[in-house]
Amino acid sequence: MIPSLRLTWCLLRIPRLVAILLLAPVITAVMLAVLQFFGSAIFLRAPSHQSAEMRAEKLEARAKDQDPSWFRKSLIGNADFARELKTCFWEDDPVTQTLRATSPDCALERFDIVISPAVTETFGLPFYQNLFKGLFRAIHICDGCGTDIIIRKENGKMRTDFRSFLGFVLFQEVNFRGSVEKKHIEALQARKELGERLGDRFFDLVGFREPTKLSSLSAKIVIILNIGFAIVTALWLALKAHRRVLDYLSHSGVLLPMVAAVGKSPFYGSVWLLTLIRVAAFVLATVPLGIFVFIDVITDPSAFPFYGRPFAFFAWALAVIISFALAALVASVAELKHHHDLFNIHYKLAPLIACSFGGIVWTVTFLVELPIGQTVRSLIGAIPVVGIGPILLAPAFEPYWYVLAANIVSTLVLLIWVGRYNTRWFAAHLDEI
Repeated sequence: MIPSLRLTWCLLRIPRLVAILLLAPVITAVMLAVLQFFGSAIFLRAPSHQSAEMRAEKLEARAKDQDPSWFRKSLIGNADFARELKTCFWEDDPVTQTLRATSPDCALERFDIVISPAVTETFGLPFYQNLFKGLFRAIHICDGCGTDIIIRKENGKMRTDFRSFLGFVLFQEVNFRGSVEKKHIEALQARKELGERLGDRFFDLVGFREPTKLSSLSAKIVIILNIGFAIVTALWLALKAHRRVLDYLSHSGVLLPMVAAVGKSPFYGSVWLLTLIRVAAFVLATVPLGIFVFIDVITDPSAFPFYGRPFAFFAWALAVIISFALAALVASVAELKHHHDLFNIHYKLAPLIACSFGGIVWTVTFLVELPIGQTVRSLIGAIPVVGIGPILLAPAFEPYWYVLAANIVSTLVLLIWVGRYNTRWFAAHLDEI
């Protein structure tokens, strides 16, 4: 172990190797993970993924609170618009042949509303004054004026044009004004009452250990997919580390002399230490951030995988890690032999085909009800690689413990065998790398 530590320390003192091995790939992977975390948070915060009770409370609070948001204030630039909506009329100037406002303090500004006179003649000016009061600085009754938001008629049909993305964003609050907001709140309250009378809904199928709570299913699946993505990224960094180190040393012409000088075992031990350092850097950077983001976003504790059962969570995490590790390790054989075999793409396709086939058959057992459906689902979950889909979704559709145990044991056996095969191949073909 000491020779491996010394060799690892020496390799980490090479700036270019550190940049190639650690900095560039880890920073890229962390940025992708951060984007996914915050994208998932935005998805979960969307109104369609909030409970009817939460949405009704937010709408009622917004209806009572007439103070505009800081975002709207900063864009419009003057907080006085919240108390008074200016109405400006424009007409043709016969002298200059241009449009001019009837009032001298009616200059066009960004995020003002322009309404065609034909529109107000049809629907009346008071409707638009009530609609936009407290949201915008002014409305301009004008044909030919231009701002970020223009309401007009074209070929007898109404249309609203947005000439900037920020104008479009500011306009969205109009959808929840007046009678529309009131009806929306009433609909949400009716849905809340229905939920109180029906209670929580669960998907309870034979063959699963626990029923699935439907109200938290979407949030649970989002968390599961994020965990799966983080595991796949960490494994990708781990497997690519071997290739990167070997390529760097091989192209430098020092690979064979180094292995001869320090020995195969210390050399491979050093490669594994570099791999662990690479994975640890990614995990330490992403896991705390992911935990913080999802704790802040999700209010239902049952959405977290195996909430309140840490041993079940760790067993599931172990099963997912080794399942993805086996699939990635089999696929990595293609890279090891890229100079040795011309036709080695089957190493990459085999795990993908096996995983896809298992997931499709597992899904079909829900749609086609057969007496052996439960047995088929259990068998698929117990088979290495083939059962990656069902194992990944175990927090949502929890199998019995023996299915998870069979998958872990059989996957570990194959993982050790493939790992030893890779190691022997490395040792026998160092001159071909």
